[in-house]
Amino acid sequence: MASLLTTGEKYSFGQTYNDLFDTLSRDIVVFKEPIKTIDSIESTPFFGYPSDTLEESVSYTAVSGVYKARVFYDAPNQDMTSQDTEIKNPLTEVKIRVQNDARNFIESGKTEKITFDNKSWNINYGYVVRRYVNESYYEYLLKEIS
Repeated sequence: MASLLTTGEKYSFGQTYNDLFDTLSRDIVVFKEPIKTIDSIESTPFFGYPSDTLEESVSYTAVSGVYKARVFYDAPNQDMTSQDTEIKNPLTEVKIRVQNDARNFIESGKTEKITFDNKSWNINYGYVVRRYVNESYYEYLLKEIS
């Protein structure tokens, strides 16, 4: 089937969408499961006696990355606020659209949380691929951590 767009036009539209993504995106921080490192194990030569000690010196190294994402809130009027109180809807969800590098980081290993707008979010389920001419983006549905 013949295309209505030439290869050059497809490239131009893809670049225009990339520019739009760069303009409207913001930084998100993706936190992965920390790396556990056992520095040393101390033990006495008489293992099994009550006076023996077995102490571990464990350290954790945080693993995180900062990526660009477009953020789409479900419905901003779902949270009701007043002067004295703020009522949050527990069903509030947000959608983020990321590029391939962010998807690869999110999908490698366990993602503990994603933060932006001074809030923390969990991934509700895996990603959906969105294609714009020749460009691919990945959307995740997130749920706020209370």
